Amino acid sequence: MQPDQKPKSDFEDWLSNADGLSRRAFLAGTAGVGLAGFAIAANPVKGQVISTPVEGLVTQEGRIPVASFQVPIYEARPAGAERYPVILVIPEVFGMHEHIKDVTRRFAHQGYLALTFEPYAREGSVLQLPDQQAVMKIANSVPDAQVMGDLV
Repeated sequence: MQPDQKPKSDFEDWLSNADGLSRRAFLAGTAGVGLAGFAIAANPVKGQVISTPVEGLVTQEGRIPVASFQVPIYEARPAGAERYPVILVIPEVFGMHEHIKDVTRRFAHQGYLALTFEPYAREGSVLQLPDQQAVMKIANSVPDAQVMGDLV
């Protein structure tokens, strides 16, 4: 071992000397690591909620008319009275939830007039639904033409 090298862990040492092992032998030697990783990943993880501050921004919720329906929107822009480039933040399958609004504020802090909308408002929104299966049932029922019309 060189003076500036760290000693290898038992696992790293075993891996570097694994020449000639069959796939079955290799997997048997690493199964504990894989299963431990899966067990950690399979459990619910509570992440830290990130909330971009509104200081220096103008934010508001509102509605815009699309055909005969009022689509809920959220907008954020820098506080100065200027012209800003516009960016549309398109929600993912879970609709206009707090993370999507946060992303909208992040763009506003970068100098954009950022807008997002609730693509499932006509269906009553998906924010209150209990599981992903229920969300997907609503999301899959919304025609692409409706979402594109709302964007326009």
